[in-house]
Order: sequence, then structure tokens, then C-alpha cells
Amino acid sequence: MSAGRCVLQNAALSHQATRPPVAGARDLQWFHVGLNPALTALMRETERDRQRESTRRRLYDAAIEEIGREGLEAASVDRITRIAGTSRTAYYFHFPHKESVVELLNGKLALEVSNALGTVERDAGLEAALEASSGALVRFFGDRKRLAEAATTVWLRARPADRPRALLLDRVSRDPRIVPLDAEEFVDRLLLMQWVTVLGWSLGRHADLGEALRALVDVVLYGVVGRAVMPQRAPRREPTTPRLFTSRRVGRSSAGLAVESMHG
Repeated sequence: MSAGRCVLQNAALSHQATRPPVAGARDLQWFHVGLNPALTALMRETERDRQRESTRRRLYDAAIEEIGREGLEAASVDRITRIAGTSRTAYYFHFPHKESVVELLNGKLALEVSNALGTVERDAGLEAALEASSGALVRFFGDRKRLAEAATTVWLRARPADRPRALLLDRVSRDPRIVPLDAEEFVDRLLLMQWVTVLGWSLGRHADLGEALRALVDVVLYGVVGRAVMPQRAPRREPTTPRLFTSRRVGRSSAGLAVESMHG
């Protein structure tokens, strides 16, 4: 036997002796992965990504639970990490500050509102768009008042030009009754009024968020198209005027102030 043949045979025997036993397809897959360093590194990186995503999800869920219970200012990062079963370092790796969690929450809310507006025909009119966006807010927050307060606080600081604003602007600009008005300014004021209504509910100024938002829709329609063409609703208990929307200086209610704001 030649020297080269002996070397090859010894290398083959050595490889066979050191490789793990292949019992099935999964073991065979991992055996071949082990022979490919690049593929091994890729699978390790994928596993790390899965672990990071799992940690991020646990931290987000724990933070939403903590903020929903204690409020944004009183929420404790230590309690959040204890609930999530991870460290403060991991928390700040994923979320630089507590507001980062609420920004992500508001992103999820924006998606819900966008989906609701997406079900409305583009020429369906202002009423349908307002009802859809209001309904999405009610469904999203449910009875989570502390979370709604935190979400409103963060939204008011940023005033993002997000997808719901673009969709509302598209619907509003198609309504011929809005032609005399500046559509962008109208939508910005409308969104502000919606969020202030959510804030009022979260602070206990409204007993029911759905009722408060429906009252807001009536105010907006009154300001834009007049009382004569407002949609007829089933009779319901009229809510008292919340203090949040009352101007003591001039003694006018939110309806009067909102109508005036619509016309500048």
C-alpha cells in the first residue's frame, strides 16, 4: 500500500471515529451543518435572533402590564424585568426608556386604526371614517385607562404623521363638504380632539369612552355640515358636559368651542 493511500485511509478512519452517530434525519442534518462552518454560524445567529425576539416580547408584555397597573410615571423597570425574568441591561438594550414601550404600543394602535379605516370605502364620507376610527380606539383600550393615559401622553408629545392620519386625510379630502376648509388642519384638529377625549376618559371625566367619542363625532359633524343633516341616532342618555372641555372664562361648552375651532 502506498504512503498516500495510507494517509487517506487513516484520515477516513479518524473522521468516522470522531463524528457523532447519525440516528435519524435531524441528526443527519445537524451532522452536515457541523461540516459547514458558514451554515453553522448562520444557524447560531438565527437562534440568537429568536432569543432576542423572545426577550423583547416578554419585556414588552411585562411593561404593558406594569404601565397598565401603575401608570407611566410610576412604572418600575425593576418590576418589569422581574416579571419578564430578565435583567435591566436586557431591558435597556431593547427599550432605551419607558416611553419606548408606549411608542411601540401606539404603533400597534395605529395599525388597528388603519385597518379599521381600510374597511371604509374611500367615498363613504366623513361619518363612516370617524365611526371606524372611534370604534378602533374603543376596542383597543377596552377598560385600560392607565394605559390610555400613557398612550395619550406619548402621542401628544410626538404628534406623529402616521398612517391613520394619512387615511383620514384621504377620506376627508374626498368629502365635498370639507372643500372650504383646510383638510390637513381639519384632520390634525380632529385627531387632537380624539386623543384629548381619550385622555378625559382615562382621567375619569367620561364614564364611557364610546359615548364620549360618539359625542365628539356629533360635534364634528355639526361644525362641518350643520344640524340639519346630522345622522339620526338611537335615543341615549345625554352625557353631562365634561369639565375638561368647558371654558369657564367664556362659559361655553366643548361643542361651541369645537364648532368655532372647525371654522378657525
